[in-house]
Parts: sequence; C-alpha cells; structure tokens
Amino acid sequence: MDHFFKVYHWMAKTDLSAEEILVYALIYSFTETGNGYFAGYNGIQERTGINARKAGNIVRKLIRMGAVEKAQQFVFGQKKNVLRSVKKYAEIFTNP
Repeated sequence: MDHFFKVYHWMAKTDLSAEEILVYALIYSFTETGNGYFAGYNGIQERTGINARKAGNIVRKLIRMGAVEKAQQFVFGQKKNVLRSVKKYAEIFTNP
C-alpha cells in the first residue's frame, strides 16, 4: 500500500518554509482523516526526509504559531503524543 500526503496550493500562501510546509502537510493529512499524527519525529523523518531533530524544531514552531496542537491519547494501550492541525489556521488561507 502506498502512503502519501498532499501539499495543498493554499499552504504555499503561508509564511512557512518548504520544510515546514512538508511537516504541516503531513500532520494536516492525518488530521483530515479524523485521526492525529502519532508516529513521532522519526516518522516525520521517514516520510519527509527531514532529520528527526529538525522535525522536532519545526513541530515546536508550528505549535507556537497555533497551526498545530499537541495532545496525549491512548493508542494501542500506550499513552502517545498526538499532533493535529488547527482548523482556524487553515481557514485563514482557505477562506478568502
């Protein structure tokens, strides 16, 4: 099975760098499916090619900006950090 995520045209309207857009798009795609992203920074590295340390820095920036929120959730009986895109952030760019 192929695993992919979309980078939407409106994401280019943000002030995010290309790497930040990739990380945001990944989290956004998991949020849009009704889930959150819980694979961690190594998972971001695997899917985007951005090293895990830099991915962590990008996620923290996205959280500070209000584009992403971090929560804790039980996943397969383990407490995990879950990242979700914040709808209000996306609406700024999708509703002219």
